[in-house]
Amino acid sequence: MKFLFKYILILPVLIFNSDIFAQKISEINIETNLKSGQIENFSGIKKGMNYFDGLKDSVQKRIENNLKSFGYYNYKILVNIDRNDTSKIIVYIKTFSSEPAFINKIQFEISDTLQNSFVDDELNSLEGKIFSSTNFENSVNEILTHYEKNGFPFAKIIVKSIDFIDDSVKSKNLVNINLKIEKGRSSKIDKIEISGNTKTKTEFIIQNLRINSGEFYDQNEIEKIPGILNRLRIFEPVEIPEYYINQNDEGILQIQVNEARTNTFDGVIGYVPDNQNEGGGYLTGLVNLSMLNLFGTGRAALIMWQQYEKGSQDLELRYLEPWIFGYPFNLELAMFQRKFDTTYVQRRYESALSFLATSTISA
Repeated sequence: MKFLFKYILILPVLIFNSDIFAQKISEINIETNLKSGQIENFSGIKKGMNYFDGLKDSVQKRIENNLKSFGYYNYKILVNIDRNDTSKIIVYIKTFSSEPAFINKIQFEISDTLQNSFVDDELNSLEGKIFSSTNFENSVNEILTHYEKNGFPFAKIIVKSIDFIDDSVKSKNLVNINLKIEKGRSSKIDKIEISGNTKTKTEFIIQNLRINSGEFYDQNEIEKIPGILNRLRIFEPVEIPEYYINQNDEGILQIQVNEARTNTFDGVIGYVPDNQNEGGGYLTGLVNLSMLNLFGTGRAALIMWQQYEKGSQDLELRYLEPWIFGYPFNLELAMFQRKFDTTYVQRRYESALSFLATSTISA
């Protein structure tokens, strides 16, 4: 008989953790005529951070963007990385910047004299202040939002020129900005298109939006639409609608919806068999049926039945009729009945009429 021996050679498995060997930033040397702590914050790096490819470019870009955000446009930046020591990295940052630039004058061209007062107020508020790219962009967005609210969703602002001036008399760096404002065409909502509603009637959705064909485009009202439709509890979360001009020069408001499950049934039913002392058998359990979008019109119904023991039960019925005869009124009817041992019956009837003053306020 021969015996076969198998030898298994077990080799140690070495697991290398990249963090153990990663080079870390051990020192940050900053030379600047500004505050060194401010430049370090601008750089976005800290001691102890791991080195990564592109660190030099990242540090320089972050400092540049932050200097511009705070009005420093005449600057020099030099970033060097010392990696001679494999265990540590030293970052050298040299920056020099003149005083921040202040906005001297903002001029603009605009064809609409009715909007000039708002634009004047918004842009004049920047004059004399530090030329912050963030503040300037915020003011531009405010102007564009103002046009959107007044039926001009395609308005745009063109920066024609930004001139930097060294005022030696006032020892200041000044900026003159020249803009062109094009309000675009006046846009109306000529049609509302609903897609994704396989059960819910389009008329019911538009009815709740309270937007009539021919109304001027208003971005604020458009942004309210998801909240209005979500409160109906018959759709998945709705996104902000899209607006476009079709080939017939009509303004189309396009709304995409996805219908949620609106009918739910929960229940458990049991049967208690005959008992010589209590008589015949009886059903017991709980049934809860909820329907939130009957016939695709937003009508809702609730049926709840609960049997505790023989002769004792609860029954609740509820019904909601929205927008009675097309008017902003909701009618709700309800009935509740409780039986105790076949000796006592309690019934309660309810009715409520709600006036839908707005899409968010009812009375």
